[in-house]
Amino acid sequence: MNVPSEFEVEETDSSSVDIYTLYMNSSTKQTIQLRQWVKTKFEPNYNTEHYNLKEVTINGGKG
Repeated sequence: MNVPSEFEVEETDSSSVDIYTLYMNSSTKQTIQLRQWVKTKFEPNYNTEHYNLKEVTINGGKG
């Protein structure tokens, strides 16, 4: 993820199920809050019966 350069990490917290990060722009006091839930194991289920899979690149990352 790309956060604008004016924002700096203000706070972080993580547990076995989630990760939280707060970014703040010190001059404007604007904030960006991100929370992501995580799993220790993941098995994807793709519906390929009626759809073709498509690979994309976003900000240099594949998806």
